Amino acid sequence: MPAFRDRPSRALYMRDYRRRKREAREAASREAAPVTRAPLADPVGALAAWARETLIVPPGHPLAGEPMALPPFAEDFLRASWGAHESALSMSRKNGKSAICAVLCLGFLVGPLRTPGWRGAVASVSKEKAAFPSGQPHSDRRVSPSPWRKILPTRHQRSQPAETVR
Repeated sequence: MPAFRDRPSRALYMRDYRRRKREAREAASREAAPVTRAPLADPVGALAAWARETLIVPPGHPLAGEPMALPPFAEDFLRASWGAHESALSMSRKNGKSAICAVLCLGFLVGPLRTPGWRGAVASVSKEKAAFPSGQPHSDRRVSPSPWRKILPTRHQRSQPAETVR
């Protein structure tokens, strides 16, 4: 911003600056109008097929490098809870709850369920456990070769804005 000697000049500049910014935002929102598409007949089936074809199990798992397939119980749970406002999956540890959440999040962010402006939430008994699934999509992103790799930033890039796909 240029240096101003008096307040009226600065106010005039700022008013013009805000007008230009508002016009640029409006033009960008007109260009990026959401694409409407018909709802999928079987969204869970489409998500499972997309995960098998696109995602790879991340390192650290016995099946590392294999296609990430949703287990049958996960598909059943997602189908049963699809239209619900809230749903909960409670089972013992090391059974893939985080992977199911990660596949579901990636499906809404970049997969067949892609919805502009989609927001999701994860609840847990502690802050540390609730934060763990947020890293899972990034882990899947690093090992899965796909054109959407540049959408989700890695952990050290989270402070920078992510690119968007058009």
